[in-house]
Amino acid sequence: MRRSVLGLWVVGCLVACDDGEAGGGDAGTCNAATLIDQCPVGSSPVIGAQAEASCGGGAGLVQAADGATTGQCVGVAACRALCQFAVPCRCGVQQITAEGVVCASCEGAAACGDGVCAGGESPETCPVDCGARCEPDEVRCDGVVLEACSLQGRWDRLPCPAGEICVAEGGQGARCDRDPRVIGGEDAGVGDAGPPPADERIVPGEAPWPAVADRRVGQTPGGGFQAETFTVALTVGPSNTPSDFARARQAVGTCFEHRLGPAPATFECRGPAGWFTADFRGHPVPEDPENTIDSEVFCAAAAQCEGTPVDDCDAYVAEWRDRVGELRLRCIAAAIPGDCLTLAGLGCDVVARTPYPEDARFTRGAVVAAGDRVVGVGEDARQATWIDGAEVRHLAAPGELTFTQAVADATGDTAALLGEAGSDQAIVVWRPAADERRVVLARGVGRYGRLALGPDGQVLAARLQGDADPRLNQGVSFYDLASDARIFTLLPAADDRLGDGFAFSPDGVHFAVAVEPGGRVEIWDVAARQKRQTLAVPGGQAPQAFSFSPDGRVLAVISGPLSLWDVATGQRAQTVELVVPPQGGVTFTPDGQRAFLGGGVARRADFTVLRP
Repeated sequence: MRRSVLGLWVVGCLVACDDGEAGGGDAGTCNAATLIDQCPVGSSPVIGAQAEASCGGGAGLVQAADGATTGQCVGVAACRALCQFAVPCRCGVQQITAEGVVCASCEGAAACGDGVCAGGESPETCPVDCGARCEPDEVRCDGVVLEACSLQGRWDRLPCPAGEICVAEGGQGARCDRDPRVIGGEDAGVGDAGPPPADERIVPGEAPWPAVADRRVGQTPGGGFQAETFTVALTVGPSNTPSDFARARQAVGTCFEHRLGPAPATFECRGPAGWFTADFRGHPVPEDPENTIDSEVFCAAAAQCEGTPVDDCDAYVAEWRDRVGELRLRCIAAAIPGDCLTLAGLGCDVVARTPYPEDARFTRGAVVAAGDRVVGVGEDARQATWIDGAEVRHLAAPGELTFTQAVADATGDTAALLGEAGSDQAIVVWRPAADERRVVLARGVGRYGRLALGPDGQVLAARLQGDADPRLNQGVSFYDLASDARIFTLLPAADDRLGDGFAFSPDGVHFAVAVEPGGRVEIWDVAARQKRQTLAVPGGQAPQAFSFSPDGRVLAVISGPLSLWDVATGQRAQTVELVVPPQGGVTFTPDGQRAFLGGGVARRADFTVLRP
């Protein structure tokens, strides 16, 4: 029989109370820290009155009115905690361990959400099964207000922004469109190759819209995405020691972007000082995956330490690898002969990062990834750096300018850097591979704010402040970088303001911009100077980040939850609740078939994978 010795190495305990509490304890001796540590990864611990009210007489599972299991009570007597599950188990719990909660399969189960109103369900307890139904993505007009059917089959009201009403004409379905009373120039030029329609929100400039290149690639899964969430611990043990993942993240300077890794069930964390790869359990992955341990040597050393033979060596090593990861396992294997298993892992300093070259360290918040290339502002703000594999290029800031912001096109061929010197500002356009740079849009008054570069590097979008034309200060201006001239400025509607969040689509002609208040996103065809869609994001919160899919058909918006929108129809295709704040936006794979995002709080990081 194989003898498990994992517990001999792992430092920590899963008891709620100290010795004085073992016999029942009382509130005065309850150790809250060790009590909370009993909650599985992926749950939110609650102590105090809420735990008392929910847990009643003791430990056990907690169920909601619809029968879903929402948490677990741990501890005894007055020393209890409620471990609230991040995602309720609709059909019961299969297993709870320190690593997480495994929900039971709902296949064949009768429960709320199965599409059948039965078993005592009612419109109040189970509106999904018993309430009024509609087809998801169906839209209609209720007077001048747009309504859309949610994924739960219920009508959500999506009020149109100021200056717009709900219309349903011409077989295009219900949508928000400009109120005819505020359209200037009627519909002149629409569809007849004439001039763009006049609009009170457009301030024309001197340059025409250039013939931008279409960078769309891949395709969106026809059946949509399924969301899968996993949790990585940032601390371990009662003393909340930083985990290997947390230390690796700190070594790269915190992640400005998460993306799926090249191997299955792996992901990358990119930071201003480098990057690393981890598996979905949060174990950093070594750079040399082929140089693994010798299983037979490991088992022989373990047997000698414990004085008990290992019957199934492969299973024994697999259990260790699953628990501690490959990097720490290699360290333990090297330390076994001298320290045996009880102490072998305690001195392991797991270093897992791929640093940038020594002369390429970026300022946090002023670095972006474009494909496999990275471009950003150096730590001294006096130079910018571009990395393409082993090739590194530097750009010194001209004159007295210091760089404060960097943006790049879709491939990283072109970068735009904001330079400042007192009240003077300028945009430096840099093409590193060709070793070309130009200083454009130099200003002695006024200020640029947020920047975005079109996918082929021809058009720059910028927020303005202090311009001689006060109208421009409220909008987003588009510039043709070839001629250093403004094409036009997009202004907010009355009583609205444009937020700092905006992005170009891969085709170069669609532009998403946040609108406040009310948590809305507008999608414009900036080549035609026409608004195509208004998206009312869930919860009405201001959008934090946008990401277009590589084919430009889907817009991912983070605004508390993650919502996915069909760009062509303006319909919300999916909403994914996020239990911790995200870091960065959604990163799609180049083929558009998968996407990834993640974020963390003090003791854990949650990650979401979108798959077909």
